[in-house]
Amino acid sequence: MTNMSPKISFIVCSRNDNYMGNPMWRLETTVNYLIKNLVKVDRVQEAEIIIADWGSSTPIRDVLNIDRAGKDIVRFICIPPSIAKKCQKDSPFSEVHSLNAAARVAKGNYIGRIDQDTLVGEKFLRWFFEVLGHSSQGGSDYENAILFANRKSIPYRFSVQCPKFAYVEKYIEDYGDALKVWNYNPHYPDLFWTSYVGIFLLTKKIWEECGGYNETMIYYDWMEVEMIIRLQTKYQMVDLGKIVDYDFFHLDHYQEKPSWSGILHPRVHASTKSNADMDLTKTPDEFHPNSLDWGLRTYHLTVSPPHGERPNGVDKGMVKSQGSFFGFISLVTSSKIQGILDDINAAVFKVVMPRLEKIKDFVNTWIYRFNLVKETVSGKSLIHWPTLIMGLWTSKRYARLERLKNN
Repeated sequence: MTNMSPKISFIVCSRNDNYMGNPMWRLETTVNYLIKNLVKVDRVQEAEIIIADWGSSTPIRDVLNIDRAGKDIVRFICIPPSIAKKCQKDSPFSEVHSLNAAARVAKGNYIGRIDQDTLVGEKFLRWFFEVLGHSSQGGSDYENAILFANRKSIPYRFSVQCPKFAYVEKYIEDYGDALKVWNYNPHYPDLFWTSYVGIFLLTKKIWEECGGYNETMIYYDWMEVEMIIRLQTKYQMVDLGKIVDYDFFHLDHYQEKPSWSGILHPRVHASTKSNADMDLTKTPDEFHPNSLDWGLRTYHLTVSPPHGERPNGVDKGMVKSQGSFFGFISLVTSSKIQGILDDINAAVFKVVMPRLEKIKDFVNTWIYRFNLVKETVSGKSLIHWPTLIMGLWTSKRYARLERLKNN
């Protein structure tokens, strides 16, 4: 990187584990797709990418293949497992701490928070550098605004196959305009910023002023919403997605539709504690809810560039990654067929599941009755069983009639 400060710092958090499939493939694809588009707009040296590695046993830096064109702009901030466990408490992953740590070391005039599996498009980059990249602090009215864009989704059945980089590029090129935009929250239909994030963009000055994410929100959900509610007491929200045509593409790694596989393989969040629901009409008590040591300031964390050479000597140069036309067509066709089967599966699931619930209730009722009878006659002589069971049935029937009478 040159001595000139970057215009934008993209911050990402991740961990080297098996979270919902292959997170390292998703992260590597995200980083290299961003690098390639920075090359296209000729702005590589005006950006940086900071990856917060949250508690990985094997550091992400040791396993990620970073394209050569971006070696000078990628940095890893490593949060060791001991610190991660202390900060996350009973949560499996504290995004708020990891992203704040990345934001604290960011050098850009703007900070753009993206998910580790969200691909940043060329259209957004051109807009950013043309509109916001002219002065040290943005050069436009947007420098005093909250910029939030929702994202589009690359279907699960395509991305779950971890396709070649060239196939991902071509998929976005061929189908990107038609992909579904996730900008609707049924609970808050008029508030696009309560739905899925493509990018959350602020000046570094504003991020530091508010202290970033609230570091008590160590579980999932609401972290962006809580921060935005605080920011909106001073700054105006801008729907950046509408400006750049939602130029962010999420590599889906779970199925949104109800299915039988959802019973066998539920979403990780289903068994994970969430942050408490928020009252969006309530003004927050504090604009800056964290201590002055937010972003793990008191810890001596290592910030490192990518390896010059990977330990196994592999550096694929992802920008040059190739794939055959027929391989791409085969992949798209198979994923679309599987998607149709998923739709059929979901439709059957919706019809059958209520009936299964009734059967389940019926079985549970008789299990309860059996256990009640078993408890009543346990240890009693067999000759007394009919009288005991009849007495049990009579008492239950009488109690039911009393309830009906009272109602």
